[in-house]
Amino acid sequence: MKTWRPYAWIVLAALALYLRTVRFGFTFLDDGALILDNQGFLRDWSSVIDAFRQDVFHVLRGTTAYYRPLFMVSLVLDAHWSGAAAYGYHLTNVLIHAAGSCALFFMLERMRYARGPAFFFALAFAVHPLATQNVCSLACRDDALLGVFVFAAFGAFARFLETGGRGDLARHLLFFVLALFAKETGVILIPACLLYLHLVARKCLSSRKALQLGASWLPAVALWALLRYRALSDPLRMDLPEMLRSVSVNLPALLQTAGKILLPFNLADLPMVGETTQLYGVAAVVFTAGALWAGGAARRRHVVFGACWFVLFLAPSLVLGS
Repeated sequence: MKTWRPYAWIVLAALALYLRTVRFGFTFLDDGALILDNQGFLRDWSSVIDAFRQDVFHVLRGTTAYYRPLFMVSLVLDAHWSGAAAYGYHLTNVLIHAAGSCALFFMLERMRYARGPAFFFALAFAVHPLATQNVCSLACRDDALLGVFVFAAFGAFARFLETGGRGDLARHLLFFVLALFAKETGVILIPACLLYLHLVARKCLSSRKALQLGASWLPAVALWALLRYRALSDPLRMDLPEMLRSVSVNLPALLQTAGKILLPFNLADLPMVGETTQLYGVAAVVFTAGALWAGGAARRRHVVFGACWFVLFLAPSLVLGS
């Protein structure tokens, strides 16, 4: 456990489970528009730059709402060696998932968890059934990319809290920027880091390290917001009553998703809130409550932080109704 071998086992587990997907085709649930109908764009190397200037679904010429340039850049790279053949895109999805599982192991280690438990949970993440859609669906690659960069950014953040080194801060900022350009949800890293500072690291939000982090986040978010604003000519907008209505309809999904993490049974490709049982979610809440009761004060802070992490990264989908 003290060598590179845990990373190798995590990669091998992901490959053993998902490498068969290279023989899968297209589902035509967005991947047809993104890849097959978009080959002219993807086969042009200048599109690596153009991906930062337009919406993901620019090929449909409809309302623009999704700014995910690194997702498009990854498709450009695949198109230059796989063309319109699905196998290359599926292989990249598998490799990204393996990288994300390794990044989770890195993050847990930097959060000062013992290598044994960190390896167990990273391995569980690599083979968890709930990740199947992100790996098998080419249109869900943005979520897998987001995971890689979020885990790496948070691991570098936790390391920076210990060392205060500029290198750790620079690595955190790099992966944070990559997370932003992978998917908009990457901005949730900021409240997640602040919660960790307060709940787990027990540092004041006005401390020197917190101010350094804030000073690095501000220009990164400003750059991303500016490029996103210029790229989305007709962004999707929702008024407050519509947002509140969306949240009220989708709120049960939090409980359902928590249940599917703990008890991944009866999974669906496109789960609907009204068609999914709440029983698994209730079991997850009982389990979490038991962990809070059984753990000491320090463990309770970790459990509360984990619950907040879970809610934070799902919150945007509740608002957008997706």
